[in-house]
Amino acid sequence: MKAKVKSRITTLFWLSTVIIGMIYVLAYRSLSQRETAGNLVNHTYQVKEQIEIVQSHLKDAETGQRSYLITGDSQYLPFYRAAMQRQKDSLAALQRLTRDNPIQQQNLTRLSSLIEQRKTLLQEEIWLQRNNRNYLARKHFLAGQGMATMNAIRQQTQQMKTEEDRLLNLRERQTKIANNQILFILGLSAIAVLAMIATAFNLYHHLNRHLETLVTERTEELANSQRATTEYAQKLEQSNQELLQFAAVASHDLKAPLRKIANFSEMLRNDTENSISPTSQDYLERIEHSITRMQALIDDFLALSKVNSKTLPFQPVQLSQVVSEAVTNLQESLTAHQGTVEFGDLPTVMGDETQLVQMLQNLIENGLKYHREECPPVVKISSIPLTRQTCEITVEDNGIGIDKAYQNRIFNIFERLHSQNDFPGTGIGLAIVKKIIERHQGSVRVESNINHGSRFILTLPTAVGESPTSTYDESPKQTSLV
Repeated sequence: MKAKVKSRITTLFWLSTVIIGMIYVLAYRSLSQRETAGNLVNHTYQVKEQIEIVQSHLKDAETGQRSYLITGDSQYLPFYRAAMQRQKDSLAALQRLTRDNPIQQQNLTRLSSLIEQRKTLLQEEIWLQRNNRNYLARKHFLAGQGMATMNAIRQQTQQMKTEEDRLLNLRERQTKIANNQILFILGLSAIAVLAMIATAFNLYHHLNRHLETLVTERTEELANSQRATTEYAQKLEQSNQELLQFAAVASHDLKAPLRKIANFSEMLRNDTENSISPTSQDYLERIEHSITRMQALIDDFLALSKVNSKTLPFQPVQLSQVVSEAVTNLQESLTAHQGTVEFGDLPTVMGDETQLVQMLQNLIENGLKYHREECPPVVKISSIPLTRQTCEITVEDNGIGIDKAYQNRIFNIFERLHSQNDFPGTGIGLAIVKKIIERHQGSVRVESNINHGSRFILTLPTAVGESPTSTYDESPKQTSLV
């Protein structure tokens, strides 16, 4: 049976790896195609804009030249020369933008030739005017050759714009095709992840039922043999460890595709140029809702498993700084609930700063989440000394409170007192708090009454040489308000 279970686990692992790899390759290719098409669309708009700039600068040069011809005032010549320089620079920029397009390069060669002709006519008329040949300059201007050249320039620029419009339509179609591919891959990924989760949990429950049956049978057989019972208990413990390891590995492996699916979904939703049918939009919303719930559960489950597995050595930690960091992490929740966190100068304790931030963040978030509708949530954090080595930290809120009958249950994993519709959550947050406190050789308890808030009372070891004093009063030194 053990070999069969290991074979199933191995098969599930490699199958998941292959599926995730295929989805990643397909997603990467689709995103690359979408990015390439999007860049080409932006490039097309840049080319069209640069064509307009070339025309605009040439018109500015004509304006300066005509003003000089009409008034004979040389102050218009610097304006003319500056416009001619800008026109030269913009033409060079257009040359760079279209160097990958042979058709546009041919069009640009013809356009450059026409512009040179027009520049030559403008310079000849200015030369005549400056050499007091006003009559010849006016005659040269009225001959209409300049207007004919400008008309040819307009026709040539319009031809270039028409070519860019053709490319724009083609590239926008390619972008839409890439977006549809991403949507298809997103749906396929969600189905694959759900199938893997269902298979993993089905295997887990199968193993659990098998172990329960095995316990019953072996208990009856080995009731009179202490040695056999001990050996069986050891085997059962080993099996439980294997199950816990399997759950951790499965949760970790399933987290990666969920994150990719969430990223793809967000990218697709934020694409303002993408057009999605109402049915596809509905599918997308359902996928995102399921991803959010699964991601929260996996994140909390992994956080609980990491309390003892991924830890840092204890060192002095300033609790005031820890609370400030936790409040910063919860700014979005504070804003949403119009909540307040009040705290003063807290002591320095020995511990793992990362875990202490997580622990206090979970307690503050509970105070914000389970608040009464008639008043905004307020969370107060204070401390008092117990001994020279320990201090007591109190996290108090003004929320809905906890019935005394359930106060011993709230620190159990997956223990929830309310439905998802009333208060969303996974039922793991307080279990993480308890596990972190126990790792710090401390304790946690709760005092609460219905509609009168809750007080979570923690004990923690203080740093060497620290003499904690009561730090909370009616006017705390630090207050985080929204």
